[in-house]
Amino acid sequence: MDFAFSEEQEMLRRSARDFLAKECPPKVVRKLMEGSDAYDPTLWSKIAGLGWTALGIPEEYGGVGSFLDLIVVLEEAGRALLPGPYFAIRTSRNRSSSTRIFSSAYCSLF
Repeated sequence: MDFAFSEEQEMLRRSARDFLAKECPPKVVRKLMEGSDAYDPTLWSKIAGLGWTALGIPEEYGGVGSFLDLIVVLEEAGRALLPGPYFAIRTSRNRSSSTRIFSSAYCSLF
């Protein structure tokens, strides 16, 4: 069994790493951490524009990519110490379903 990421997931990893290196360097992270909310709405808009907020959500509910695509981005977000709500929002959406089973009622909440 092959546990390696696919070529597309490695491309996503490189893209996420490049984006976060440019938009979220340590200097920016430190500045945001010193603020009251550690949140940059401009950065969040760029992340949403990349489609990262839809990763791991089934296409039938407006999502894109797979759960593993989400993992790739979460790893890179952790590597860059991404400030903001990305991890919290992703985990709150997925908290009740570790097996990635989505019901219409559950997905309609988001």
